[in-house]
Amino acid sequence: MPEVTMTDKAREKKWDDVRILANAQEIGKSQKDKGRLTRAAKRATVMANDVAKQATNLRKVARKKPVVRKKTTTKRAVRKRG
Repeated sequence: MPEVTMTDKAREKKWDDVRILANAQEIGKSQKDKGRLTRAAKRATVMANDVAKQATNLRKVARKKPVVRKKTTTKRAVRKRG
């Protein structure tokens, strides 16, 4: 009987599900830890403020009009002495 082998994608999906469920268990435990939840909330506020500042700067750039540069000539002006 031929061996049945899982593709890398199928194997990865299987382990992803295990990791996701394990992380969900850890998150559930973390939400009961008041100190950890408070620290995470404070950090989330700082991160949200940073993202808001970045969005403000992006809006400023988006409002700017493009600079149209004048064509420059390749000939140089020669000053006459005299």
